[in-house]
Amino acid sequence: VFVILALPPVMVLMINLIRIALHPNCKFLLFAWTSAFLIGILTHFSFIMCDIITHKYIPVSNHDPEIRLLMFGVHGFTHAFSSTQELLFSIERTFACAYPATYHDRKFSKGLLLLAE
Repeated sequence: VFVILALPPVMVLMINLIRIALHPNCKFLLFAWTSAFLIGILTHFSFIMCDIITHKYIPVSNHDPEIRLLMFGVHGFTHAFSSTQELLFSIERTFACAYPATYHDRKFSKGLLLLAE
């Protein structure tokens, strides 16, 4: 329920992220986080649809449909990626607040951000 309630503000953020005046590093991390969050929501919704279609809300055995196992993998990856994004975003914001002049004058840190990803 809380994740569904968080969906509208995240959608608004993602849609308006292009127009918001932010440092490119911050914008990149926010876009990566919102993407992971939305993919996580979609995979969670696909679990529900898989349960409805197969009429197996709690599997009787360990034999889930293969597509469900794939969805578990994608969901786990997006959850981990979203958590990692939150950590990277907090580190980036801490650096921006601690060293505002240095941070503001820097350009997009492609190498560092891609390595962190």
